[in-house]
Amino acid sequence: MPTCSCNQTVFQHDNTTYCTINRENIGADVYVTIDYIPRNSTKFYIKNPYYILTYQTIFYNDTTNEWNQQTIDIRYGCNWNLCNKPELVPKLLSTLTLSLPIHWLNTFIIGTNPSTCHQCQSGSVCENTNFTDFSSCPVVSCKGSCVMSDLFENFQAGLPQFCYQSICFNNTDSNIDTHRIDIEGIYYLDTEEFNIWEIDVYCRANNCSRPEIFNEIRSNLKENINIEAFLYTATATTPVSHSAKIYVQFYVLIILVSICIIIKR
Repeated sequence: MPTCSCNQTVFQHDNTTYCTINRENIGADVYVTIDYIPRNSTKFYIKNPYYILTYQTIFYNDTTNEWNQQTIDIRYGCNWNLCNKPELVPKLLSTLTLSLPIHWLNTFIIGTNPSTCHQCQSGSVCENTNFTDFSSCPVVSCKGSCVMSDLFENFQAGLPQFCYQSICFNNTDSNIDTHRIDIEGIYYLDTEEFNIWEIDVYCRANNCSRPEIFNEIRSNLKENINIEAFLYTATATTPVSHSAKIYVQFYVLIILVSICIIIKR
């Protein structure tokens, strides 16, 4: 694995930024970025900068006839001096992995023809509470795959939004996994709380586009957590006077910064 020296640091105010380590799969490569980001700059609202954020897929391999899990993107956020140290990079991938029971996946995701799907005619349907009215997403005949998404947006100000989308995907020429669940969520290390922001489901089992499937996924989902190396310790140096030092090769606080590790697979 190519490496680089992560020894460049910058100073930033900890009330406006925080440290990060990010590992992302892009095509056949893996990129690791050690950096800092502004607070409230992410797609979803993050209530505190001490977390593991992950985007994972659970998919069925038609060649091996097995279910597999892959972490597409994972990020560690923290806010004390040099907390995004490069020694944590090899441990990041195993901090949080998600899994679902094989029997449940085989029963409710795998199939040869869904026969019907909910079809939201006007795009996503959003409400301020959990969905109760699906009249705008009627059941239609489907000979392809059901593709659904369940999105939760908890805005810092105002009411949260729950958005549901479902379509029948009949384009057989497109290269999509027809048996797959994508999950994006965040685990707060201080409160030991896991929140799911978005679930995308690709399925061909009968009645697999039922809105209740998202609650079933949440209730069956297992979080495998291994975060000991990423926890704050009393020996860590906390920011002083709202300033910290960060590693920059992508590290305020004292922050390390670096975009330097590319792993060819």
